[in-house]
Amino acid sequence: MDLLPSVDQTEIVTSVAELLREQASLDFVREYVAPGDLSGLWAQLAELGLFGLGIDPGRGGVGLGLAEEVLTFREIGRALTPGPLLGTVLAAHLAEEAGDDALTERIASGAARVALAEPYRDPTAMSGSVVSGTFRVTDLSGADLVLAVTPDGAAILDAAAVEVRSSPTMDPTTEIGVGVIESGTALCSAATSRTWWRGCALTAALSTGIAEATRDQSVAYAKLREQFGRPIGTFQAVKHRCADMAVRAESAYFQTVFAALAWSSGDPNGTHHLASARIVSTDASRSNSADNIQNHGAMGFSQEVDAHLFAQRSLVLETTLGTERWQLEHIASAQRVEW
Repeated sequence: MDLLPSVDQTEIVTSVAELLREQASLDFVREYVAPGDLSGLWAQLAELGLFGLGIDPGRGGVGLGLAEEVLTFREIGRALTPGPLLGTVLAAHLAEEAGDDALTERIASGAARVALAEPYRDPTAMSGSVVSGTFRVTDLSGADLVLAVTPDGAAILDAAAVEVRSSPTMDPTTEIGVGVIESGTALCSAATSRTWWRGCALTAALSTGIAEATRDQSVAYAKLREQFGRPIGTFQAVKHRCADMAVRAESAYFQTVFAALAWSSGDPNGTHHLASARIVSTDASRSNSADNIQNHGAMGFSQEVDAHLFAQRSLVLETTLGTERWQLEHIASAQRVEW
């Protein structure tokens, strides 16, 4: 299994990274408060084909695979791009699997934004032909549709039918609300875990991007900042932290890519690999974000440095589509896993 990106994949990633640098830099993220105006950025991402990257060309997509989506979401994680990107991409796949060509094309083209709803402290929550339970809904304001997803099923609902109570969040660029959905009528649905696990792969990619971005930020600062007439990167305490950050970021990247390729190829242990990717990438983003703040010293705790932005987003992703405990329990539930 080749875990390194091809030339074509590298070109796709480069195009996305350049667009995000130009249109959604960290200066933009620092000033953005959800729900804000993302119409300009959304239109450009749609033109690039981001929302239909893994959708069949006959249904308005690009026709690539999960590997390309993972590499793209890694860049989104690096840039901390706000908005309902995850829900929209997952909803396009669900609509395609359900055979609703019109809805697939509407979502893949960016004409419809899709918020993400997942169970919130409710083990009885269900999604499929019938949606019911308490859900945490992300980025509902401005969304046209809502994707309600559980480990056993998924459904797309009209956003007007979903009401939530806004909840405070560590990350001001992410809007989160909690609400009860009872017998919601789905526009399309599927009694499958595929949407959940595809979402886990993309969430792991987002966390991996954060781990890599914070590693790069720390290394750059360690070369620039001087103390006692020397760059702080020459001091053992700092360079060892940077080395640990690099190891965590690399581990997260290769575990996530491997898991995505294994799951998409039909590996019977694919979901366990994806759960492992979530655990490794979550630890990497959380630990690297904390070390990045530490490496910046007193400046790291101030608003003047962007280090806190990565720490805030990593905390939101940590509980998206299953907590670390849920992922560990999924791995532990296996009778036998061939690694």
